[in-house]
Amino acid sequence: ALKIEPQKADAWYNKGFALGNLERYEEALKSFDKAVELDPDYVSAYISLARMYRKLGRNAESTEACKKARDLIKKESEYNRACFEAVCGSAERAIDLLRSALEKKQQTAEWARQDPDFEFIRDDPRFQALLDEFSEGEESS
Repeated sequence: ALKIEPQKADAWYNKGFALGNLERYEEALKSFDKAVELDPDYVSAYISLARMYRKLGRNAESTEACKKARDLIKKESEYNRACFEAVCGSAERAIDLLRSALEKKQQTAEWARQDPDFEFIRDDPRFQALLDEFSEGEESS
């Protein structure tokens, strides 16, 4: 995709996501940076930048990415806002938003269970209880 359309922010974001999953964090950061360079309103790329920086212990840079996304996130779904709050360190707000998102069926509890944006609250008993509550009604794949 990047060879065909190197100016497409989504392609850079997806590359960053894949690199992050491969634990190639520095390369992922470069891809997410390129995505926001091409689209300064790309809120998911800012969330991913914040997550990568936090994962690497680069808290000042994570905080800065959260600040850049703060105004943009207001327009997003409850699920994306829950991801944002989890990455930015607000577990309680993330769980409240995730409850609303699951009630509205914006995403499944199964996906939330593995979504990398929730890695910082994954061990929170409130997070686990919420996912267990909503998993009961989901069909198994």
